[in-house]
Amino acid sequence: MSAKRSQLLAWTGFSLMLSVLFTSLLTGVNAHSSGVESDLKSTRDALIKQRADIEEAIDKKGGQVANLQSEIDRLRAYLRDTDHALSSVDAALRGR
Repeated sequence: MSAKRSQLLAWTGFSLMLSVLFTSLLTGVNAHSSGVESDLKSTRDALIKQRADIEEAIDKKGGQVANLQSEIDRLRAYLRDTDHALSSVDAALRGR
C-alpha cells in the first residue's frame, strides 16, 4: 500500500470519527440512539480496517529494511575483504 493511500485512509477515518462525534455533541443526540450507534460502529469498522492496512504497510517496510540491511552487511564484508587485500599488497610492497 502506498504512503499516500495510507495517509488518505488515516485522514478519512479520522474525519469520519470527528464528524460522528461532533454531530453527536452538537445535536445532543443520545449516544445510545440507533443512528449514532450505527455511525460509531461504522467508524470503528473503518478504523479497524485502517489499522490492518497500516500494520501491513509496516510489515512491508520492515521487510524492505531487512533486505537493505542484508545488502549493507554484504557490502561491508566486501569492504573488509578489499581492505585486507590492500593491506597485504602494501605489506608486500614494503617488504621489497
